[in-house]
Amino acid sequence: MKCSEVIEKIEEMCPLNAACEWDNPGLVTGDAQSEIRSIMIALDATDEVIEEAVKQRVDMLLTHHPLIFGKIRKINTDDIIGKRLIKLIHNGINCYAAHTNFDVKAMASLAASMLGLEAPEVLEVTAVRDGVEEGIGRVSDVYESSAMVWIEKLKASFELENVIVYGDTDKIVKRVAISPGSGKGMIEHAVAKKADLLITGDIGHHDGLDAVEAGITVVDAGHYGLEYVFIDYMAKFLERECSDVRIITCKSGVPYKIL
Repeated sequence: MKCSEVIEKIEEMCPLNAACEWDNPGLVTGDAQSEIRSIMIALDATDEVIEEAVKQRVDMLLTHHPLIFGKIRKINTDDIIGKRLIKLIHNGINCYAAHTNFDVKAMASLAASMLGLEAPEVLEVTAVRDGVEEGIGRVSDVYESSAMVWIEKLKASFELENVIVYGDTDKIVKRVAISPGSGKGMIEHAVAKKADLLITGDIGHHDGLDAVEAGITVVDAGHYGLEYVFIDYMAKFLERECSDVRIITCKSGVPYKIL
């Protein structure tokens, strides 16, 4: 199966035009005409992940986060990103990223479903297509309970050992928002949608304080903590759509320790 054919399957599910303007999804390195016999799926193209891809001799590395975001003026081994790019190219590994296009088309609904949110609406609308809103995150009315009930449900659903909470865990919650990934920019949307609880990742100190002042309890489950579900979702998708291709998953785990 050619790389272009694999990409076509991925982009049928999460087209590039669904991505945010600042994003950089798509084929980061490689040859669209090359043959793909094996694909490794990971959240990030870290040194560890790329080394495993080389070890497994895969033809393609599919990640959620793009290896390249900003401008690159030089590609050499003195630079972390440059070193990774060189290793991928040297070993003939095509590297493809499905980022906010996946967030919009699959991640938001998947996370809401795992949390048990019923009939959720879009948290941050990024586009309206054929009269249907699409975008980042989801928000929904829920049965009235304490924030702690939802925190425990989150930890069980996403298999999390711990989370960071800003605000009152005894707060009565009637409306829950969830937005995998970096969530500091989602606070204003959660406030606008009248959420009592926002579940997300990468909340900074001042962002957490501001959210509490705005009346929202915020759960920081970590960036990896909510988005690692991308790996199994895409593995099942590619196993179904690319039956002749060997699919390997690489779960590096939470990249930090709480001591």
